[in-house]
Amino acid sequence: ELTEDKFAQLRNESAQKVSALEAANRRREMYDGKRILDEFFKQHIHSTGMSKEIFVYLCAKEAAARTSVATFVESLFSALGIEPVASSAA
Repeated sequence: ELTEDKFAQLRNESAQKVSALEAANRRREMYDGKRILDEFFKQHIHSTGMSKEIFVYLCAKEAAARTSVATFVESLFSALGIEPVASSAA
């Protein structure tokens, strides 16, 4: 069992670590997105009847709309020498 003081200390340390990751803009590199989506799906979505594939597709579609994600993917492809493909989405 944790005392209230020990719990508060651990919570503050965790918050500081997350804040440092946010400040360094390295959240994508430090977290396993597949694992997070899998756990979230198991805990919150599975019972709704939505398939995991649809859930992951919708998450990816939302993420793709973020400028930071597009910039990250473009820089990754550029580093790999892959030319971007023009989107056919309307």
